[in-house]
Order: sequence, then C-alpha cells, then structure tokens
Amino acid sequence: CFWGPFGTGKTGLAVGYLREGVYHDWETKGGRVLFRSVPRLMTELRATYNRDKDSETPTEAEVLNVYTRCSMLALDDLGAENVRNTGWLEDRLYQIIGERHENERLTLFTSNLSLEALAGRIGERVTWRIVEMCGKERIVNVDGPNLRL
Repeated sequence: CFWGPFGTGKTGLAVGYLREGVYHDWETKGGRVLFRSVPRLMTELRATYNRDKDSETPTEAEVLNVYTRCSMLALDDLGAENVRNTGWLEDRLYQIIGERHENERLTLFTSNLSLEALAGRIGERVTWRIVEMCGKERIVNVDGPNLRL
C-alpha cells in the first residue's frame, strides 16, 4: 500500500510492482492482472444500473467478479472517488477487498490519504482489511517533491 501526496510516484510504483509480478509470475499463475483507479471502478459499477435486460453490458455482479477473482489487482487513488452515498461505496469496496482478503489474492493500493483519513472516507472495516492484507510494515508513505512538475 502506497500513500502520500499526489505526484510522488505511487501509481508508478504500483504499476512497476504489477509488471514485476507478471514477469516473474509471482501470484498470477497465468491469471488476469488488473490496474484500475477506484473512481473509474465506481463509474463502471454505476453504469450497470442503467443497462437494458437484453444488453451486453455486464451486471454489477459480473463487474464485481472481475475484480474479486483476478490474480493481481492494483486499486489506484483509493479515497478519490466522489459518491454521495458512502454506505454504497463502503459496501462495494468491502465486497471486492473482503473477497480478495479472504482468498489471499495479491492487491495493491495507492491513496493520497493517510490510514486515518482513509478510514473516515471508506470506513474502518474496509481500511482494516487493507491493513491486514498489506501488513503494517508494507504500508509505505511515499513522500517527496511532485514529480509531475
């Protein structure tokens, strides 16, 4: 889990880790490796609510399955999502993160928020699952100058 100010390279570190994992086939076993920003993931889930019965658009359950069952997943910008119903957000994140936690699937997280601030945004239950998955010693504060300037 990488957290810290924007522009310090957290996303690049997560992508590098995923690439290294694929190259060495750490946890992938030939399975799917995904990188997704959490705001984009939430948009993807919301889009399932407007689908027609006969549509080829996936259902919410199908979208959730993609993220719970892939071999390696990086969730980028956790806490940056903009939703009015925080209960909905917490539930969807818990479904993904809780399932991955239970099945010990490799999951990376990036956020601009500290653990305390993240807990206030996505709920303590989800945040503590993240801490358990990563281990406190692997929650890294990535600090430094903005590399985008």
